[in-house]
Order: sequence, then C-alpha cells, then structure tokens
Amino acid sequence: MIFSELYQTIDNKGTPDSILRNGPIYCERDPWLGKGFYFWDTFIEVAHWWGHVRYKDNYIICSANIHVNQGECLDLHGNMQQLKYFKKCIREIEAKFGEQVTVSFVIEYLKYAAHFPFKVIRARTESCGGESFPRKYVRSYTQELMLTQAVQICVIDKSLVNDYSVYYSSDEEFQGLS
Repeated sequence: MIFSELYQTIDNKGTPDSILRNGPIYCERDPWLGKGFYFWDTFIEVAHWWGHVRYKDNYIICSANIHVNQGECLDLHGNMQQLKYFKKCIREIEAKFGEQVTVSFVIEYLKYAAHFPFKVIRARTESCGGESFPRKYVRSYTQELMLTQAVQICVIDKSLVNDYSVYYSSDEEFQGLS
C-alpha cells in the first residue's frame, strides 16, 4: 500500500534544515493512536487546522509518503473487518480492566500484550479539521457526506517514511522551501 499526500504539522522551531535532518517528529505525549509519527492523510486543510489549533498559527507542515505491506496497516478507516476486530479488542480489554479505555490505551496494550504485526495505524477522527465541506445525500434527510475528512496515520516504524520535506511554514522566511 502506498500513502502519498501525507502531512505532518509541527511546531515552528528551528530551521528547515534542522527539521529535515531530524526527520519526522515522534509523538509520545497524548498520542491518539499510540506512540508514533503522525500524519494527516490527503487533506492539507486539516494539517493547517491542526497548526492553528495546536500551535497557534506558528507551525510548519512537512509532507511525506509511506509504503507499507497490506498486512502491516491497521486501517480503522478503510477496512471494516479490522475495525470490527478492534472493537472486539476494546470490549475484551475493558472487561479485563473494568473501565472504559481509550483508543491509545488499547493500541499500546496490544503492542505489548499481544501479537501486533502493524507498523501503521490509520483512523478517521471526528470533530477535527475545521471546514468539513459536507453535502447532504438527499434534501429530505440530515445525513451528510463529509468531503474533507480528518484521517490520521500513525507510523510506528520510521523507516517507512519517504520523501520527508518542508511543504509550508507560517514563518515567511521559510516560504517556498522544501
């Protein structure tokens, strides 16, 4: 599987050279899908939204792509069987711990307590991304198709990240560099 048009929004610290030298930024503080390298899938608008919300408009967006084998991606957005499996895991872990658990907890638990062959996790995130650009299916119903979706990709194995480059910076000095 190839995921291209991936965007990582990071705090605007340092120069583009130092950012590229250090490669993608690793997230371990409050990671939604467990520890890893986080990217927004396809929609640059969502990466800008995260820069506005998380970094108060002082951010850099880097682009990349990844190549991963089919069986190494836990796709909670595009693979309904894997989503069903993950739902079962949540129920089993909640039964063991006796409380409602977070997605991040379940993923980290599975990494260390079970066979976890995945190097990439992909999931749609609700209530993220600013302008969602919805369209009604038909006028008589309220349900909408979300044409801009906030899909996160958490890369566990850094070696899968290719072509990491500066795509955008809120600092005019960096504009156009990549």
